[in-house]
Order: sequence, then structure tokens, then C-alpha cells
Amino acid sequence: MTDQTKKDHAISNAAKKPILTARQRADILTNKVKVDIIKKHKLDENGFKYRWANINGATGSNIDKYEQVGYDICLDEEKKTITRTGQSTGITQYLMRIPIELFKEIQYHKLAEVREIEEEMGKKGNNDLPSPYMYGDVVSSVIK
Repeated sequence: MTDQTKKDHAISNAAKKPILTARQRADILTNKVKVDIIKKHKLDENGFKYRWANINGATGSNIDKYEQVGYDICLDEEKKTITRTGQSTGITQYLMRIPIELFKEIQYHKLAEVREIEEEMGKKGNNDLPSPYMYGDVVSSVIK
């Protein structure tokens, strides 16, 4: 196959693939890795939300923060922690999980906080606009 044929073939294959946003691509890659790890270690796929927590000598650990809100460190069948280490960074990450109900409750409260702030911002804005677009006044002056 010539270089031009390879290039044409690659372009043809790329045209057949759906166009994804950067977020969609990240979700696919992240979820694939997590699902593979969950299946490999025979963990509950549906009852928990999983995430990686960092341990790094220079920046410390965020494991305590996650444990405070209900996350637990995942153990494999041999009762060993499930970890991964970044190849370029050397940061050790531990797989943690939280019951899905508790995760949803936390997310609900986070969203409620944001909505409360946005509502307060909207009260200061233009009353002719629907609430999501009311973000306060802008004052401008020209310096002479």
C-alpha cells in the first residue's frame, strides 16, 4: 500500500466515525478503563460509583477528603488495595468507591448550591429576562 493509499484509507475510516466532543471522548476512555478494572477485580458494577484518588509525596493525599464523604478504598479478592501509578508522573492512585445512592445525594446538594447562587445572581438582573439569563448589572464608564 502506498503512502497516499494509506492516507486515503485513514481519511475514509475517519469519515465513518461519529464526531465526538472532547468530553465524550474523555468519558469513553475513562469509563472503559474503570469498567475493565471493575470487571478484572470482580467489583460491584451497579451499586457503586468509582474514582481514583491520588497519593503523592509532594502534594499529599486526597484520600482523607474522599473518606470523609463516604468513599472507601477498594480491595481485590486477596484483600490488597487496587492501585495504579502514572508512568510519567509517578503518582500512585488508589481506586475508591461510594454507594451510588450516597453519590447521587452529594451531587444533588452540589447542584442545589449552584442553583441557589444563580437564583441570587438573577435577582439583581434584568427582570425582562427569564431567570437563567439574569446575572446582574454591568456598569461601564468612559475615561476622558
